[in-house]
Amino acid sequence: MVSLALVSVAASGLLVLGSVLATLTGFSGGALPRLGPELLVDAPVLAGLLFGLHRRNRPAALALFVYVLASRVWAWISEPSYVSDSKLIMFDLVVFGATFFGMVGAFKHHRELRQAVDRVA
Repeated sequence: MVSLALVSVAASGLLVLGSVLATLTGFSGGALPRLGPELLVDAPVLAGLLFGLHRRNRPAALALFVYVLASRVWAWISEPSYVSDSKLIMFDLVVFGATFFGMVGAFKHHRELRQAVDRVA
């Protein structure tokens, strides 16, 4: 059986790849957004957090969810036209869902692991 955390890692990885491709192809109305040095920080942080989620690390799963939530809220506040684009809002909702279910899957994995250890002991 495929675990919920593994599905979320795959979905999150595809969403990160999709967002990079969308940025490079001008998804937001043909005008490329600013590609600044924050992308040099964002990509390794997301990669590390996705690896932590893949390893079912609860702090990494929670940090990924908070990081994605904070970055999307910051984008909404700093770019008012972003909120009016329904495609971008739907994309954000998919990203929120993937990271939320990945976080839930990591916590569920640890709960089931703890219950299995308690049954054995």
